[in-house]
Amino acid sequence: MLLKILPLAKNILKKYIKAILVILGVLLVLVIGANYYAKLQLKKALSEVSAKNDFSYETLDVNVLLGKVSIDNVSFKSKSFELESPSIKLKGFGYWYYITSKDVSVSTLQIDAPKLKVIKGAEKDTVTSTKNQSFEGDVSIGNIKTSNGYLDVINEGDEKNISIKLSNINLKSFKTSQEILKNGLPFNYKSLSGSLDSVYVKMNFYQDLKVQSIKIEDNNFNVNNLSITPKYERAEFQNVIPYEKDLITLNVPELKLNDLKIDTLNDKLSLKTPSIVVVNADCNIYRDKTHTDDVRIKPMYSEMLRNLNFGLDINTLEIQSSKLVYEERAEGTKKIGKVLLENLNATIKDINNTSKNDGGKLTTANISTNFMGTSQLNVNWQFDINNLNDTFNIKGEAKQVSADAMNMFFVPAVNVKAIGTLNELYFNYSGDKNDALGDMRIDYSTFKVEVLRKDGSSENRLLSGIVNLFLDNNEKDGRVTKQDVSVTRDKTKSFWNYFWLCIRNGALQSLTKS
Repeated sequence: MLLKILPLAKNILKKYIKAILVILGVLLVLVIGANYYAKLQLKKALSEVSAKNDFSYETLDVNVLLGKVSIDNVSFKSKSFELESPSIKLKGFGYWYYITSKDVSVSTLQIDAPKLKVIKGAEKDTVTSTKNQSFEGDVSIGNIKTSNGYLDVINEGDEKNISIKLSNINLKSFKTSQEILKNGLPFNYKSLSGSLDSVYVKMNFYQDLKVQSIKIEDNNFNVNNLSITPKYERAEFQNVIPYEKDLITLNVPELKLNDLKIDTLNDKLSLKTPSIVVVNADCNIYRDKTHTDDVRIKPMYSEMLRNLNFGLDINTLEIQSSKLVYEERAEGTKKIGKVLLENLNATIKDINNTSKNDGGKLTTANISTNFMGTSQLNVNWQFDINNLNDTFNIKGEAKQVSADAMNMFFVPAVNVKAIGTLNELYFNYSGDKNDALGDMRIDYSTFKVEVLRKDGSSENRLLSGIVNLFLDNNEKDGRVTKQDVSVTRDKTKSFWNYFWLCIRNGALQSLTKS
């Protein structure tokens, strides 16, 4: 019986083996055919790109079974964008999905050592224009990865405006479509991680911004050693500016932007973050008042934020353990007045120009700092970005302001020397872009002033005597309160000049006789 079954089993097994071999052969032919067809379709798509732009590559490899595509020595050049890469690899590429729907779905896109160039001011390319109807499908990519790349943004004159070394980048859940392009952004994404090095940004004709490195993890940016540096020394700077300008030097060892989201809102780019933290910033601002005045109208901060060409939503901005120095050279003197703020800490909340509702949240700033090395200064400032009259309130107090501290600015800037101590100075002003009204209280000890001669070398006793006649401080110590101090803003000056006028007017009306 067994002898009869064995030959039958062998025949059946042979038939199965033949069937399997036939199936494998058919599958192999199908795979080869599929590879050939897929490669043909991809070449056709790449040819369409080449027809409209300067595009070339050396080799194209396709593996339908593994869903892989690799393109070597890629070069793409258009009017506004250029890309070079020795290798671009796609994994998890949905061939059948692409062939049937014209949509692209990829698990991973790896771009090795890319050299990217964006040309500002160039005409829009047909391949990137939202009006281009040749792009019909959606593109979805799970991960876009790059390493050892470079990004340059230049103008049409080939001058570099931005330069970044892309050490490694991982962009997750990338998606673009005609609908997304219509909204203003080229693509959407879920999160960004990676690291950038040697960041350079040409801010303007006078200064540059540089960053040593940026570490990014799930949209959290850690910025190391950010600096704004002038291109000119102070004397040379005065020769290249048309009118008074601030010469700013800034160093920030550590800056954190948490969960930064980039999107579009009302057809504008929108930036949103729950918090920004600035640590140990050191800022110097120098202004030469001997230069020609800039008589243009200066907007209030609320107006500047309101009129930004992009949306901004910062829940909290923290400034920690920082320093600010303002230096000013006044007319008729070579000496420089100085205002010094050390151990500067500030919490600024609700910097938001995306909410247009009247009566929305106020932007508030709580500031604490060591003023002129001796005095504690606390300030609370609030304003409404959406209010077209630019309403604000600013109040605060300074304690133990010594004459030496005041004279660091008064002597060079206004040729006046203070004697005595302001034990406490309290102020509270409310206003808008035109006028302000407020109160001031001053507690002082033996306060008087000396008006100096023009060269600042000695006291002009006659003028000093006349001025002190008007000071209401015959007693050794005193406390004065002045209410309803009015101030009219000089609209050709900044908000800080407006604030200075509030303090100056309040002090004059408080300390002088009626």
